[in-house]
Amino acid sequence: MPKYNSITLTNQDYNVIKSLEEKISEPIPFINQGSHGDHIKYNSFGFIPLNSFINSLGLFNKKINEFSLEITDLGNLRHLSLGRTGISNVGSNIGLLVNLEKIYFSYNKLKTLPGELFTLSELAILDLSNNRLKSLPDNLDNLTSLRRLLLSNNDLKSLPENVYKLKNLQKLDLSNNKLNTLPETVLNLKNLKYLNITNNIFDIDWIESFKSKISQTKFKAKIIW
Repeated sequence: MPKYNSITLTNQDYNVIKSLEEKISEPIPFINQGSHGDHIKYNSFGFIPLNSFINSLGLFNKKINEFSLEITDLGNLRHLSLGRTGISNVGSNIGLLVNLEKIYFSYNKLKTLPGELFTLSELAILDLSNNRLKSLPDNLDNLTSLRRLLLSNNDLKSLPENVYKLKNLQKLDLSNNKLNTLPETVLNLKNLKYLNITNNIFDIDWIESFKSKISQTKFKAKIIW
């Protein structure tokens, strides 16, 4: 019998569980008790702690195609992991999850993202690697708490100029995309420690020019060329 140990529920909510079960086409047999749940109730879809809240949700290798659950009761969710679930679309209502700190959407089929995702000001980690993204919304700069932005193995052709506003960004992985240039504003990311731009389509002239600009700034990030 499988266990979904990455799902933590601390709020009695039949509709959330029923919706999840419909997405993955099988019952959820067990749900861990959250830190605030003093009581456990058993029913046909598992054990649900009462009197607390959902803070972490993870589904792996479960084909759900689209993430657009009834999430109005998931307002305390902080970690969302949907790696290898085959999702090709994320609903705009993800913007309601205002407390999200970590999102892992790697190894899926995403081509576009809703602008609402980029209004999550508490988000610290965003993993969109191994998808089919060609661009990012212009409101990327709203992610003011972002520390790690993982975009490797996509089809990105450009990066928004306002990336420099991500003042807390420490790691930026752009490897294995279709970039032929980067905005010079990247050099204004004072807290950036790691930048991976391998396996793109930069020409020699651009690389030399970019290196020259780096030498004229205080940019200290480790760059993987």
